[in-house]
Amino acid sequence: QGFRQPFGVAQQNGPAAAPHIVRPVWSEIQKPFRLFALNSREWGREPNRPPTGRNATVTVVVGSPVAARVVSLEVIPSRLQVAVRGTAPLRVIARDARGNTIRPGVDWTSSAPSVAAVEPGGVVKGVSPGTTTITARSGGVSSPPAQITVIGAGPAPPAVLQLLVAPVWAFVSIDGLPRGQRARLVDTLPSGVGHRLHIERKDYAIVDTTITLQPNEHRLVRILLIPKH
Repeated sequence: QGFRQPFGVAQQNGPAAAPHIVRPVWSEIQKPFRLFALNSREWGREPNRPPTGRNATVTVVVGSPVAARVVSLEVIPSRLQVAVRGTAPLRVIARDARGNTIRPGVDWTSSAPSVAAVEPGGVVKGVSPGTTTITARSGGVSSPPAQITVIGAGPAPPAVLQLLVAPVWAFVSIDGLPRGQRARLVDTLPSGVGHRLHIERKDYAIVDTTITLQPNEHRLVRILLIPKH
């Protein structure tokens, strides 16, 4: 499809006669057609008129053109910085012997997958801090390696703690810091680490517990005070 190929037609006047080549004029068609001799030297297509001379049927098979051979690969960008757990795309420019850009299948490899991994589509994912190189390969041709630097991730997003104390208020502290007399408390805390909660009131059992919040989590904690007697 979209492929053009010149054809010639050999005309032979009799079984013993040597054929000679004639060049018909071809036009784009949607259905099979017949070629017939308009005169002794020209052949053509004329669908609205029945053939007056010899005729021939030509079958044209349209196939995929031969894929161009890769001669060079270039990874863009050639230097990339990505954070741990972050992602960033790479793309490749492939050229044939004439310098034309082509789109062959490409394999990606990382010299240190423990630092940065690369997906089949060229997306790089940071795994751990460090440096590595990523190379594209196609048809036996390799690109110059792209330099990848993976940096440590920044602090994780915080979380929100909502604390409810019942049946009465109590003295509340978080990580050793007093928060006053509270029946209800809402506070933003760092995620990914343990936080110690201390709730105390006279004539009630002391409550000590530890919680760990996930990034962007909103957690509701209910504390029920139990009388000592």
